[in-house]
Amino acid sequence: MITTCTPQAEAVQQLLEVSMIQWEPFQVQAWMMHQYDSHHLYGFWQNEHLISLIQTIPTKIQIQDHMVSALGIQWACTHPNHRQHGHFKSLLKVVLEQSHYNHVLTYCETDFPQLLENHRFQSIAYGKVAWIEPKKKGHPTNVSTKFVDSYAIYTQFMQHFEGTPILNHEQYLAYLRYQLARKKKILTTKKGVAIVSDHSMDTIWYIDSSAIDDFLTYLKDPHLRIHTSANEHLEKYYTLHQPRKSRTLMVRLNDPKLYARASHATLKSIQTLYQELTHPVWTR
Repeated sequence: MITTCTPQAEAVQQLLEVSMIQWEPFQVQAWMMHQYDSHHLYGFWQNEHLISLIQTIPTKIQIQDHMVSALGIQWACTHPNHRQHGHFKSLLKVVLEQSHYNHVLTYCETDFPQLLENHRFQSIAYGKVAWIEPKKKGHPTNVSTKFVDSYAIYTQFMQHFEGTPILNHEQYLAYLRYQLARKKKILTTKKGVAIVSDHSMDTIWYIDSSAIDDFLTYLKDPHLRIHTSANEHLEKYYTLHQPRKSRTLMVRLNDPKLYARASHATLKSIQTLYQELTHPVWTR
């Protein structure tokens, strides 16, 4: 049985523990404390057991001069003993039916784009991970490890991009707290924010590249990976070794009529929508 009603948090946590086998217990707790949202869950039950879940997140995506409503597939998991039974596909169908009537776009940032290609999702942009070589010395004294509200930096960074999901203030702070609970570090300067784990700069938002120089000098790590969007083109300013694709941003146009009402423009396909953007797309 598929339901959109609120599963008990205990059932969700138990499913996480058995399905996300690469997670440590503290990572499960971090998710439950800072990302779990009982109001946006879709669950598949069998014999009174929760065996598959999709959690969504409502956001906005800027398309030219318009902010359109979007629903993100934030997280999904299925019990290991039930992964070949089509439960994710059944849940996804319900999610898309709901999103069709309430949101212009549905999106997902994923390592497995092939799972969504048969559901009218299109690959829009991808992330890139590479070993980064510092080019010039920054100012490590500019870097703070204190938790601060850096939402203004995030929004200023995102102004350079289009067609990208934008978190609201509450969602952004919850995401930072989630990363801290996962034992990652958050570094902040007046011009940038970086989420850092062992030998990796996992996410970075910055106003100019001097923030990256400050972070690299502060970390003093000769073997540091950096995760960025391919459209940032950091290779123009830094030497990047062994770059490879990472996560893919997949986007689906739910109903062209909804888009027409939101933007007063007609649209036939998601490809046309993104081809007409004047700024690049960002994905982490």
